[in-house]
Amino acid sequence: MFKVRAVPNILLLGSYGRGNIGDDAFFIAAVTLFKESNLYVNSTDDELLPSIYGTKVETISTTSNREIFKKIIIFIKIDTIAYCGGDLWVELEGERFPRKSLYKMLILNIVARIFLKRINYIGCGVGALKGYSLILAKASARLADTISVRDKHSQDILGKNKTGRISDLSILLNFPNTRNLKPKKNNKIIVGISILYSIPDAPNNFKLLIASLAEFIKTLDDNLYEVVLYPMLVSDENKTNDLWASKELKNTVNQSNVHIFRGRELNTFLESLNKVDIMIGTRLHANILATLAGVPCIGIAYRPKVKNFFQDNGMGKYCLNLEQIDRLSILFFNSISDYKRMLNTTNTTRRRMLKDKGKYYMLSEKIV
Repeated sequence: MFKVRAVPNILLLGSYGRGNIGDDAFFIAAVTLFKESNLYVNSTDDELLPSIYGTKVETISTTSNREIFKKIIIFIKIDTIAYCGGDLWVELEGERFPRKSLYKMLILNIVARIFLKRINYIGCGVGALKGYSLILAKASARLADTISVRDKHSQDILGKNKTGRISDLSILLNFPNTRNLKPKKNNKIIVGISILYSIPDAPNNFKLLIASLAEFIKTLDDNLYEVVLYPMLVSDENKTNDLWASKELKNTVNQSNVHIFRGRELNTFLESLNKVDIMIGTRLHANILATLAGVPCIGIAYRPKVKNFFQDNGMGKYCLNLEQIDRLSILFFNSISDYKRMLNTTNTTRRRMLKDKGKYYMLSEKIV
């Protein structure tokens, strides 16, 4: 007699339902990875979750305490906690209690261990932590059964004996790659730009970012170039979201060849990438998703995680720190003049990242 295997119950934890395309990529990838399981997902706003959620996915509110009994029942049900994607070990910049998420994670992991639940980190990262915050992060990581991180920096911090390094979780999505070896000659070259307000010392650095990007855009001939601004985070709960930031840049430039992408779903963003020749990304996942779609990128590293992605993948020369942004025009026009080399570097990175798909599926088999 064959024994029927029980369907695993998994609690997916991350920043879901916040109107962030990067987080939506994590969500869809995680649902794909655990499609044979019963999934419970923390969500800020169900209406902002990708349309893929449904069938075997039940949501619980991240912000409401009214669902406390539902949360307890789900916690009793689940076999496994899976933290999926993103820099989860971080301080919350601008918050009154910046270590709040670190404390919550540590407490949840301790409780989960007491009740014999499995704990797994899948494709996660560590922010720029030090001191007591780093101690909290390492303590929560020690309680995990498995940890896969997406960059060398995170692996070095948590220890190679504890972690495995796998490319970003979003490699599990489907990416068409129809890139040509040269920018289009007959039509305008499409330049994508992704910016955000939430950068270190935002009141001062955002002004610098906007002013520098505006000067760069003004160097682009209207007859040869078109600029599309890509807001990655669009949420009513955040007044200074990426749409607001993109409008600030557009108003500063005030040119007819600058447009704002209005889609809010991951699939419409990926479709739009097919028209882009080069992406200038401050948001990490503007760069990652573009690379996986075969679009060459220039990164603006507002935090180390952006620089880490480019360096880990042999693309370091295509990334500028925020304080180097005055060199953007030089790097851009050099890249356009040697577009074939840049594109080949991008495709090499893309192929290497996609080879890691199997590692995630092997990891999921251990987890469930």
